[in-house]
Amino acid sequence: MVLHPASMDDLSDDILSIIARAVPPAALFTILLLSHQYKNIVKARVVQLAALRGPPFHLSPSLILDFHGSSVSVNLCNIGDVGMQVFSTALAGGGMSNLVNLQLNHNQISDVGMKAFSAALAGGALSSCHTLHFGGNNIGDAGIEAFSKACAGGALVSVTTLRLNSIQISDVGMQAFSSALAAGAMAQLKALYLNDILSDEKIGDVGMRAFSSAIASGALPLLEELWLQNNQIGNSGIAALVNACVNGALPHLKTHLMLFGNPASEAVQRAAKDTITNRK
Repeated sequence: MVLHPASMDDLSDDILSIIARAVPPAALFTILLLSHQYKNIVKARVVQLAALRGPPFHLSPSLILDFHGSSVSVNLCNIGDVGMQVFSTALAGGGMSNLVNLQLNHNQISDVGMKAFSAALAGGALSSCHTLHFGGNNIGDAGIEAFSKACAGGALVSVTTLRLNSIQISDVGMQAFSSALAAGAMAQLKALYLNDILSDEKIGDVGMRAFSSAIASGALPLLEELWLQNNQIGNSGIAALVNACVNGALPHLKTHLMLFGNPASEAVQRAAKDTITNRK
């Protein structure tokens, strides 16, 4: 590449000093070789770097700037919606595009933060992500609806593990999520956690019937683990799941089906597990 000094002319001294202090020498040399057309991207990335290097994220410059790194695990750090918006802005700007593992459990993220994250996903962020954890956050139906819409549009095509346990959704959110699955979202998914929902309504029979209809249409063909314990699923919801599975849905679901802690009778739960796990 050819050095173009004019390409960095409108980067202020303080911005350049951040680059010099934060970015490894080899990466700094790469930045200084950028042509004029990339200067705004460099500036945007430096702003992202400054925001995400501190609490609660404490991410390394090389990860933010995509020079290496594929995993972010920031759990129990009270990120909140403001922090999630900052993080999502970085994703939307092309930062951390190589992430394969993102864990943001128990961080006080609500619908506002989830909507910002979903907008970044809809723009193509995290196309390589395999593992996504959002457990223990305050995400409700509106947040899951935004997330589901992004996924139905082609986001998270590579994800294989999704944790949405201990959030605040109801049947409304489950129906939106199921519609996205029916549209072909997350076809590579192998493990899905929707257990211990914390809202008053939780996931009930209406949501379970919507999910069962989605898998009956061929959704989640590779799923091996389904965690649904401690919700409000009754006998009719379990029956819908069993009916879909005995007719060919979720062919790889054998041993990891968790249904305990639901109002469906223990006999119905045992029969469902036996029927589904012992399919030929």
